[in-house]
Amino acid sequence: MLAEEETDFDFDGLEDEFGPYPFADYWDIKELSEFIGGFEKWNLLNVLCKTRVIGYLDEKTKIRLARCSKSDYDNVKMVPAYIHTISLTDNQRMRFEYQWEPFDNATVKFQFGSCDDDRKHVELVFSPLGEDTQLRWIDYERHRDGAPVSHVIRKCNYSEEAVKCAEQWLKKCKFGVDGIDVQMVNNPPQNYSIEPLPFCQNIRLRANSENELRWWMGKLPEKIKNIHIYEGNRDDAVLSADFLSLPQLMNAQKISFHERCAYTDQQFLDLKSKMIRFNSMHITDKGINQFIRRWVNGGGIEDFGTAELLAARPENDNHTEITFGLAFWEWNPKFKQDNHEFCQKFGRLHGVGTCYQVPSRVDSLQSLTVCISTECVTISATGKRDPRQNRTTFEVPSVIDLR
Repeated sequence: MLAEEETDFDFDGLEDEFGPYPFADYWDIKELSEFIGGFEKWNLLNVLCKTRVIGYLDEKTKIRLARCSKSDYDNVKMVPAYIHTISLTDNQRMRFEYQWEPFDNATVKFQFGSCDDDRKHVELVFSPLGEDTQLRWIDYERHRDGAPVSHVIRKCNYSEEAVKCAEQWLKKCKFGVDGIDVQMVNNPPQNYSIEPLPFCQNIRLRANSENELRWWMGKLPEKIKNIHIYEGNRDDAVLSADFLSLPQLMNAQKISFHERCAYTDQQFLDLKSKMIRFNSMHITDKGINQFIRRWVNGGGIEDFGTAELLAARPENDNHTEITFGLAFWEWNPKFKQDNHEFCQKFGRLHGVGTCYQVPSRVDSLQSLTVCISTECVTISATGKRDPRQNRTTFEVPSVIDLR
């Protein structure tokens, strides 16, 4: 049975229902307590020191501290809440933990640590209930059987309430999240009241138009770590060369685009990304050859990992333009036998194709694998120098994973 209550729900009061789980572990707090002389000397600390200490406390401890005195309450309010990632999605129709039948919903998820597990995140599910909105979540700490808790919010749109909830918690952490994941196709971002996200480094987006994606880029710093753009709900969607030239996309360490991309050869060569994956429309074999040549001659992307260029290719392609002017050798049965585990893993991650090993001219013990199939060209820095044995070892760089 749902524990259901009718209310005009106060999102600011959510931390009294559940709060972020510990940001600092037992040993962190013990070391900190010893350094400041224990909390019995708390009143001797100045405001700056107190706020620094508060920043290491989990939200539930902050709430308890805020109730001790007016000055403690003011100090706690000065310190932003710690939220690692906020996710906002809709159209997750199959939510069996709440009900067996499909239902419209919008979900807001707060992740309080870098790893995603039930102990470090809270997920709120908003769904229509006549003219009202039903808000549900599962508090695994209080309800070990996983029974959802439910509230009813009167006279409101469920999608708008989900956005309002995310906005309020972004304000509580002063827009200092590390990651954001927004896949709200029914509620465009122009309706949001979101300030710039100066520390956001990990982004996943699904949007109905390129303009919506531009809106989000305007909220992000110019240098980010990971960006993942899912396919939007529109036919023949193409990310334009003008959009792809934005600094957030050119400078990101990892990029993964499910939509077709109108990158030019020069844009591809100017990318700073260590991990690249996109549906290539206009990248030519000559451009791919230049990308490989740069790496071979020591001028490629620093710490480059893998580039996957998805595009249909003819079956009778002889690969001469891609390999032009390069020293290379094709994987043969002996190489596959001697490096069986590596070859198997590479095939699982990148598919089956004709594979060439291209050594670096700067360090002959380092090399690229270039795998060409009818669906994709993969360029991967797999040959690594083993300084202990002065030989090459082969390993597959980790694939793009922005979850």
